[in-house]
Amino acid sequence: EAATVDHISKGRFDFGIGRSGLTRYYQGYNIPYDESRSRFAEALEIITKAWTQDCFSHHGDYFSFDNVTVVPRPYQHPYPPMHVAVSSPETFEAMGRLGHSVFLNSNTPIPTLQERLALYHQAWKEAGHSGTPEIGLRIPAYVAETPDRARSEPEASTMHAIRYGAQTLSASAATPEAAARMMQLASVPYDEVLKRRVMYGTPEAIVERCQALHEELGVTCMVLELNYGGQLPMERVIHSIRLLTEKVMPVLK
Repeated sequence: EAATVDHISKGRFDFGIGRSGLTRYYQGYNIPYDESRSRFAEALEIITKAWTQDCFSHHGDYFSFDNVTVVPRPYQHPYPPMHVAVSSPETFEAMGRLGHSVFLNSNTPIPTLQERLALYHQAWKEAGHSGTPEIGLRIPAYVAETPDRARSEPEASTMHAIRYGAQTLSASAATPEAAARMMQLASVPYDEVLKRRVMYGTPEAIVERCQALHEELGVTCMVLELNYGGQLPMERVIHSIRLLTEKVMPVLK
């Protein structure tokens, strides 16, 4: 399916993949979450084989098959750019060794991301990969003409997302202590959320923030959540997108 989209878009498709930190996604398939890391690594190996070999076999810890052909082959060679969602230090290092681009989460403090990106870049170089890797960031964004509007208009929707996320993480936590830590997220003040977890502001402020993230983390691409929490009226979302495309993107190009 991913290769088909790559053909339909004539090579404008990027492939994003991650193993998730929520245990409930594994419980639904009756798969122990303890196996998530090794299963993800094996799945990544299989996907790479499928996109680079006309016919391949695989015998791993979880999957086994012989003489498999996957069609269509990707439009891009050898396959679409692969962006892997990363969180733990081990995953940063592993993706550096494999030469895959990474996607960061805005919930992680910048100093922590800088430390883990250092591990990633070191592993990238030690593995002999050339060039500079893409560093992606997923972050909620909202653009308005004034700072007050950029702050107030998305507040209710944003805090809804924070509370829902805390409840979801708490329900999937492995221990009662971890669940309690997750629920503490629901009480984070909005001003704190604005400082480091979202990107809200005037077009000029958004440009400055993007440039700062590039300097601090080497961010080269972003996935913007333009209705964080899903509670914003559609006309406000469209207006924010218009400001983003007309006043932010041309500056960053």
